[in-house]
Amino acid sequence: MTAAIGYASDQSAGISGGALIPWRSNRLSVADAAFITGAMIHLEDFDDSFFAARIHPTAAVCGALLPFAYDAKCTGQQFLEAVSIGTEVEIAVGLGLAPTAYDRGFHLTSVAGGIGAAVGCGLIQGLGVDKLEAAIGIALGTSVGYTVMFGSDMKAYGVGNAARAGVVAVGLAARGFTSAPDAIEGLGGVVSAMCDDADDAVARMAAAIGELGTTWRIPGIVLKRWPTGHGMHAPLDAAERMIRRRPELLTARLTKVVLSVPSWFAGMKWAQDKVDAPASYLEAKFDIPYCVAVMLTHGDFRASHLYEQFRSDPQVDEKRRLIRIVFDSKIALGQALLEIEADGLGSESEFVERCVGSPPDVALTDEDLEAKLRSSVLESVPATSGQTNTVDRIIEAVAGLDSASQTTELSELLAMAAGQ
Repeated sequence: MTAAIGYASDQSAGISGGALIPWRSNRLSVADAAFITGAMIHLEDFDDSFFAARIHPTAAVCGALLPFAYDAKCTGQQFLEAVSIGTEVEIAVGLGLAPTAYDRGFHLTSVAGGIGAAVGCGLIQGLGVDKLEAAIGIALGTSVGYTVMFGSDMKAYGVGNAARAGVVAVGLAARGFTSAPDAIEGLGGVVSAMCDDADDAVARMAAAIGELGTTWRIPGIVLKRWPTGHGMHAPLDAAERMIRRRPELLTARLTKVVLSVPSWFAGMKWAQDKVDAPASYLEAKFDIPYCVAVMLTHGDFRASHLYEQFRSDPQVDEKRRLIRIVFDSKIALGQALLEIEADGLGSESEFVERCVGSPPDVALTDEDLEAKLRSSVLESVPATSGQTNTVDRIIEAVAGLDSASQTTELSELLAMAAGQ
């Protein structure tokens, strides 16, 4: 335990300087800052997705690397390389574990996210192969999450814990702490515990890892337009398109609403028809009928629509109860079919083949992402000239990361964003 005691002592001694977290003036140990940052990134479910791996690939990686890079005083280029490689490794692991591990209830963002975080932090730390292998195993031993937690704080906790696990794993491995070298593929390891066909999962994972550096999967990441789980995005896109085409639907009396979604959603508790209205902000995010009902009532969907005043809105509730979910094997991930009948307006249908944010044809632009950042900040705190200036500077700092001598400025600006 000498390595563990040494690492813990170093963390305690370093708190006086500490790492920063977004949105707050607090300084924490690097591990605790990674936990809070990773959880923050995922809490609003405004992060990204890689559908085939059932993963939000950058949440845990960036959650770990923002404070780790700040503490290490690495260059912006080193930070970007660590984020890229950590994310690519996480996706490759997810491609092996999905879909069966996810279908069994494991939240792969938390499982594979710890690996990605460990790899990214390990690269900045300069770990050799053996110690990086140990860090991956250590992270796997402490990073896990479950889909049953969707709609509660524990969903984001799992991702924050994965970010922290990556940081702690690298600190321990650097001091000689060991782990099973075959923690992923060995008998009794992650794959055999989570997957139906371990040999097939290992082969798919190995193939994906073997392509690292030649096949880049980051360009295939889907970015989010709405602050909710990606399962809700195609249904929201369908409802928005229909309203833009027939705005009178907002005030019409709807008599039938059928929403067809991918058949694999049938195993997810968040995709079921709901009898009771969502009881909390987080539950509302994972209630497909509620999210669509908000769009059909207000013509928009924002984080503020998850508050109590909207959850208790009788118009929203009436439409939510009307919506029937159909699980259709012909509907792929990122797709949805919405069919509506309304008094005096007849029937309407809208099929979304690829939800907005899907590259390359319906990707979000840099301008879209800048607008998303601005609206997210200004929706959360009162607008001031200083606040607007900070957001502008954050955008400039992100754009200039590849030539930045350190990531310090970005972390400090993110901490200033809430005006505290």
